[in-house]
Amino acid sequence: MARPHLSWLVTIVVMMTVVPSIRGECASVHPNCGCRSNNIYCHDLGDISQVPTFKHSNTVYGLLVISGDTTLSTVQTGAFDGLKVKELSLTFIHITATQSGPFSDLSDTLESLSLNNNKLETMPEDVFDGLSKLKKLSLAWNQLKIVSPAWFSQLPALEHLDLTGNDFETIPDKSFDKLHKLKVLALSSNRLKTVSAAWFSQLTALEGLYLSDNQFEFIQDEAFKTLNQLVRLELFFNSRLKEISKVLFSHTPALQILDIGVNRLLMIPDDIFNDLHQLKELSLRYNDLTTVKTAWFRQLTNLEHLDLSNNKFETIPEGAFDGLTQLKTFRLTDGSLKTLSYALVQNMPHLQSLALNGNPLECDCRLAWVRSMADILSRKPANIALCASPPPVNGTAVVAYDISTCAATTTETGIS
Repeated sequence: MARPHLSWLVTIVVMMTVVPSIRGECASVHPNCGCRSNNIYCHDLGDISQVPTFKHSNTVYGLLVISGDTTLSTVQTGAFDGLKVKELSLTFIHITATQSGPFSDLSDTLESLSLNNNKLETMPEDVFDGLSKLKKLSLAWNQLKIVSPAWFSQLPALEHLDLTGNDFETIPDKSFDKLHKLKVLALSSNRLKTVSAAWFSQLTALEGLYLSDNQFEFIQDEAFKTLNQLVRLELFFNSRLKEISKVLFSHTPALQILDIGVNRLLMIPDDIFNDLHQLKELSLRYNDLTTVKTAWFRQLTNLEHLDLSNNKFETIPEGAFDGLTQLKTFRLTDGSLKTLSYALVQNMPHLQSLALNGNPLECDCRLAWVRSMADILSRKPANIALCASPPPVNGTAVVAYDISTCAATTTETGIS
């Protein structure tokens, strides 16, 4: 019985000798910092005036995180002297200032830098100097008011830039001119009033552009002229945007996802989507549109998801959706529709989901076809389409009302 006990003691002794040697190789010095799986984690450092000291190391660490209950006043010059790190995360730690070139010691290795959710109001022009390998930079959800073009002038490898949630009212025209490899640019949730073509003139590799939740009153006709590789464009929740140009998307043929919902659009030019042959998702939800034009969707032969909910359509003209043969999901909720002709959806063989709830639907022969598509209507209690009239069926699910007296033809009703 003594042998297993002795073996257990030997194991403990081995662990006690191995663990200190591992900790000895870690570049961390602060007692609340430690290494794990080639990463450095610093948690709950309390109120500190600057980044804690690290030992010089030849190890290339995958990640350095400072987080938790930490309030860091300043990221100082030389903060990471002697370190080699690929990814640096300094988020949610109340940073209010950065000194000159605080990350320059990481120039040989740093590929990702996150400074989001802090309290930065301004930064030195040379704050990112020397970071020639940086691919991803997040400054989201700070209090920055002015963009300095110098910030990005020495970031030739940058592919992802997130400036969401700051206080920018405008951006100098040439701010992003050196970012020739940029693929994603996020400018949502600022106070921008216009979109300038000069912002993007050199961003020929851009694939994702996020401009939602700003204060745009207009967007220049040629704003996206150079973005022929753009795949995703988000322009939703710009409450002052009432119109857009018919040529706005004429230079973005690769676009697959377009969201211009939650605006104040009163009308949309007939041919605005004509060049978007690759488009798969389109949202026009929450606008003030009163009419669906038959020209809008005729070229969108690859569209799979269409959201027209929360508009003011009372009727939809025949042929409005004739080109949408690949459509899979279709939302027409919370509008003013009283009926929907079967002819509008009968040529959608791939349709998997149709949402009609929230409309004042008149349940008569014109809607009898809905029974044959009950399997693709939303079945969640809050999303079930209900009859508004005639009075005897008010509040009844559209797929459940009695159509035994319906004498309309199969062409009109969609059922035999």
